[in-house]
Amino acid sequence: MPSLLPTGTVLESNIKQQASYEFKSTYAYDFVNKKFIKNTDGTIKKLTVFDSYIVWCHKALLTTRYMYCIYDYYYGVDKIDIVNLDDTAIELEIKRTVKECLMVNPLTKSVDNFTFIWTDTRIDYAFELTSTLSSKTLMSSSIELRWNLGN
Repeated sequence: MPSLLPTGTVLESNIKQQASYEFKSTYAYDFVNKKFIKNTDGTIKKLTVFDSYIVWCHKALLTTRYMYCIYDYYYGVDKIDIVNLDDTAIELEIKRTVKECLMVNPLTKSVDNFTFIWTDTRIDYAFELTSTLSSKTLMSSSIELRWNLGN
């Protein structure tokens, strides 16, 4: 019976190396007042690559995944259906969705150490975000979100 496996040949693959990506800076944006931050001369302030990464994280966490066709399928955070979930399951879903959202960016090294504070109608949570650009770990106080469990 003939063998199904090839004999005497070496299979070669032509896998291309992943192209290096040039990270660029972006413009400063005030998420509270929903407007661009301007310099004293009236021009819009341009951020460093590291600060642009922080803005990207903030914006990605504020964007619902699959909602806008301008973004690809990897951008944004999944909507969590909290019906019939206990507190532990909700916390696990928040951890999963936030990690999936931020780990897409190649500048994200880790997303760890989640803390949760439960109130009557919402969950406040914080986490540590570590970037490959900097050795320091950022606390999520600048990108902390509130999950609205009420109406």
